[in-house]
Amino acid sequence: MNIWVPDGMKDLTVDRLGPRERLMAALDTVLAGKLDPRHHIDAV
Repeated sequence: MNIWVPDGMKDLTVDRLGPRERLMAALDTVLAGKLDPRHHIDAV
C-alpha cells in the first residue's frame, strides 16, 4: 500500500520530525484493524 501525503512544509518548518511522527502514529492506528479485501489489495 502506498500512501502519499504532501506536507508542503518540510523545508520551512522548525520541527520536521514531529508532524511525521504524528502521521506515523495516526496511520498505525487506522491500519491496525483488518482491512476489507474488497477495498484493499495487499501486494505482499
